[in-house]
Amino acid sequence: MVSNRNMPAEEVSMDPVLKKFLLSKGITSLYPPQVEALNKGVLNGKNIVLASHTASGKTLVAELVILKRFIEGSLNKAVYMVPLKAIASEKYEEFKELSTYGLKIALSTGDYDSEDEFLRDYDVIITTNEKFDSLLRHRPSWLKDISVLVVDEIHYIDDVKRGPVIEGVISKVKSLGEVQIIALSATISNADEIAKWLDAECVVSDWRPVPLREGIYYNGTIMFNDGAKVRIKTVFNNPILDLVYDTMVKGGQALIFTNTRRLAVQLAMKIASKLGVKGLDFLLYKDVRNVMEELEKSSNVSTLNKQLSSLAACGVSFHHAGLTYTQRKIIERYFRRGVIKVIVATPTLAAGVNLPARRVIIHSHVRYEPGLGSVPIKTMEYKQMCGRAGRPGYDEIGEAIIIARSEFDIDKLWKMYVLSKPETLFSKLGREHALRTYILALIASRYAKDLKDIMHCVKHTLYYKQFGSSDIEVKLHEIIDFLSENHFIVKTPTLKPTILGKRVSELYIDPLSAIVFVKGLKDVSKVYDVGVLVLITLTPDMPKLSVRRIDFKVIDIFLEENYPYLPLDPYEISFITEYTIASAIKTAMFLYDWINECDEEFLVKKYGLGPGDIYSLVESAEWLAYSLRELAKLLVRDYGAIQKINTMYRRVKAGVKEELLELIKLEGIGRIRARSLYNSGYRTLNDIAKASVGELINVRGIGVELARKIIRQAKEIIKGYD
Repeated sequence: MVSNRNMPAEEVSMDPVLKKFLLSKGITSLYPPQVEALNKGVLNGKNIVLASHTASGKTLVAELVILKRFIEGSLNKAVYMVPLKAIASEKYEEFKELSTYGLKIALSTGDYDSEDEFLRDYDVIITTNEKFDSLLRHRPSWLKDISVLVVDEIHYIDDVKRGPVIEGVISKVKSLGEVQIIALSATISNADEIAKWLDAECVVSDWRPVPLREGIYYNGTIMFNDGAKVRIKTVFNNPILDLVYDTMVKGGQALIFTNTRRLAVQLAMKIASKLGVKGLDFLLYKDVRNVMEELEKSSNVSTLNKQLSSLAACGVSFHHAGLTYTQRKIIERYFRRGVIKVIVATPTLAAGVNLPARRVIIHSHVRYEPGLGSVPIKTMEYKQMCGRAGRPGYDEIGEAIIIARSEFDIDKLWKMYVLSKPETLFSKLGREHALRTYILALIASRYAKDLKDIMHCVKHTLYYKQFGSSDIEVKLHEIIDFLSENHFIVKTPTLKPTILGKRVSELYIDPLSAIVFVKGLKDVSKVYDVGVLVLITLTPDMPKLSVRRIDFKVIDIFLEENYPYLPLDPYEISFITEYTIASAIKTAMFLYDWINECDEEFLVKKYGLGPGDIYSLVESAEWLAYSLRELAKLLVRDYGAIQKINTMYRRVKAGVKEELLELIKLEGIGRIRARSLYNSGYRTLNDIAKASVGELINVRGIGVELARKIIRQAKEIIKGYD
């Protein structure tokens, strides 16, 4: 059992340099979970699973291990792995403090088709799960140097999409040799089982820097799990408004979780308008003008910018994945500063972003799942939301409150959430898609050359630990046959990747996506814009727009008009359903508008997207267009066809017509500025190189500094051609 007493840093047995590091961070004592991790031998090279609440100092344990091993010369290289790019950026900023002691820190979250050999010169690599998995597939020379692997948010191993990636990484790293593994997580039910799988010590702690009490709100009363019942003023006779009002009159901040983006926006607007009408002048803060100005220019969608800005004037905002990264960061920063008092968010905010508030309010405990309808959220998700309650250094106690709609709801919510433990984590690697991708990667990257080698790697997975070997070999034979039949591997009798199979694995795409590409590229002689876009959107790797009943007519018309330009008949692909085809066509329509320079305001309205969705869809489409080009180099003899696909890749990446591709080579020139330059007569790099600063600043969006910069760049690029 973990003690609940903080330990003064001077009492901890550790290297003086580590104590100096703690003091430099303003840390004079260690939290109980940290002390327990040290007592379990993590500083002496022991693997560890550390499961404790948000803000309990899990990252610091990893920092201490890495710094100690660096000082004593036993750190060749450490990899710190997280599920999201946003978290990777946060961790990178934290870890940069270690550079004072001579460690070189790198952030790597981008291109999947790269060995990143430059990373050999760095001591600590902060990366995402997927990026590190892609690096393992390329097998750069520095892989053998890894001595520490930190897996942050390991509870994502239960996630259908991210879980198999985490398992695959751990199994491959284990096969490389002796690596210390540090697994960090919020509280999980089967931490002991995860620890046994990793041959690790286990620390599970309920300690929090700010005590938490969970409760249920119904009819003006909050019933807390410590037995207390608190009546609040029902000023508005609305649970959300009354709970927010009660929080704010006491000087606190509120974080509200709801199940859809639409509801998040509606609730934020209602809170701003209703509380504003009541004259709560404390909603206006001295820095409110700054946040309004930043939000007004935070994206290319002016209506959204104005909406966020006007809400911020009332100290309120909404937060969801449809916002741009910049918008989300502005909102989070000003919430931390206390300028924004209330955020209404979808559950994405609970997934890893450290944004505590005095009171967390859970508006809805159900969400819509396609094919299933409304289903209750998992207890793990509820506990993650609760984990955001209580701001260290500001709040004496954090409160997490879930709203009941009826008396019947009260008993159900107690049992399902407040009094329940998070669900047991189960491996998702056994699913056909996940196992297929994993096995191809093992063979293609030379981790396995026969079934025995594959089983050796599989035995390092949680999947094997939990389910044993009963049906694994049967599945493996089926997958090996599938990979062989589709020319990804050959059986000779050892298992060897074909050139196609190796490239598919390196490109980090699903073998099924590759099958779509291979079918589309077969005997291709002429490549059309729409054909490339449809081929990309038909793949399982491409996120797709949802289709409403009213969309089908427009989709059918688009498909009928463009059918002659498609490289294949979508209905002949056996593993794609009719609904998926409709979703793919709608997504292709969006991409067609994107590459033909429809502005983001138009795209947001036409397709019901946020600017963040646009960037996310384009990022995926860019990666798949690149992959299509790379496979075309292997499979297509017609050089002109390959060039056309390359042109489409560049257009998808930039969102421009072909005539602007030369201008967007200039740093600082995107689709909007490139169009302004083109329409003003500056159509080539030569035109830019010959222009004066005085001439270019007459073009909309071009300032003096940018004009100088692009003239210099244009001249350098032209010189490079010579």
